[in-house]
Amino acid sequence: MRTALLAAVSHDLRTPLAAAKAAVSCLRSSDIELTADDHDELLATAEESLDQLARLLASLLDVSRLQAGTLPVFPRPADLAEIIVRALGSIGPQAQAVMHGGRIDYPCHSPAQTPRQAIRPAERAHPAAGCAARW
Repeated sequence: MRTALLAAVSHDLRTPLAAAKAAVSCLRSSDIELTADDHDELLATAEESLDQLARLLASLLDVSRLQAGTLPVFPRPADLAEIIVRALGSIGPQAQAVMHGGRIDYPCHSPAQTPRQAIRPAERAHPAAGCAARW
């Protein structure tokens, strides 16, 4: 399990890093003539990729702080379906296979209530949701 998690996290870190590196390399290349729109799009790609990388690293830091017991946790009831919809919505097109019009079909007739951390649950679920959408 730990090896699979490390492989998934490693992939999730490499993807935005590779995209940012490619965008910056194109911007720096003297062999490529870029239009202003191309230039802006490459800058936006680099920025979005680096933002994604920063979020992933923050999540990893939070996980290590949770394991070390240094991050306070304040459990409270939450609608599990809402958390899943927000997490899947944050990963974009990959989630379309499991989302149906902003809703997730599940057999419960009432909202599932579960304890959660008071710290940005959808963002914290993002790496796991990204892996789940790929599987």
